[in-house]
Amino acid sequence: MVDRLVRLRSVCSPTNSFDSFRSTHLRIGDVISLYAPDSRGENNNICGHEGFLSTLGLVDERCVVVEGHGNLQSPPETFRDCLFRICPINRYSAQKQLWMEQKRLQYSNSNSSSDSFIDEEMLIRVEIAAEKEREQNRNDYTKMLGNIVQYGSSIQLLHVKSDKYLTMQKNSPARQERNAMRVYLDKLGNEGSWFLLSLLTNMFLWEIM
Repeated sequence: MVDRLVRLRSVCSPTNSFDSFRSTHLRIGDVISLYAPDSRGENNNICGHEGFLSTLGLVDERCVVVEGHGNLQSPPETFRDCLFRICPINRYSAQKQLWMEQKRLQYSNSNSSSDSFIDEEMLIRVEIAAEKEREQNRNDYTKMLGNIVQYGSSIQLLHVKSDKYLTMQKNSPARQERNAMRVYLDKLGNEGSWFLLSLLTNMFLWEIM
């Protein structure tokens, strides 16, 4: 029994776990967590927040890093709030056109425009195109499931618990760090949900396209 525990301890040691991680490829469909290391300099002149990227509940769509809420050695009890699934990027051209047509039809109805009937016909056609686009996105995910994620490729991150996409809003700063962009969860996602995987020295760098 003791020998078995010793062998189990050697297999699960941090060194072996790290070596196993280095030899494992990241693939489409994998579930990951994002951990932000402390970015403060030697003089503590840069505001840093260390911790897991997490949500504030199903109602609040913000994503934040809460200091003191778990670390790499001791994950938080609500670790499920920190899990994201790697997905290929979705197409949004038809859905973007649908959003624009919906706004235009709403404006036409509020102004009693005579072209509202034509707008409704256009809306139906765009809705069909948007549904086909969403179906194509689902098919692409099925086809690419298990593919290796390489540097330079673009992905989306689907929050496992809420089934919403991690999204950045370019023109909206974060609440605490005003030099950073606001990060939130979006049900359908948009072009702000596209992330480019780059290599920066020995660290992963997630960039918005």
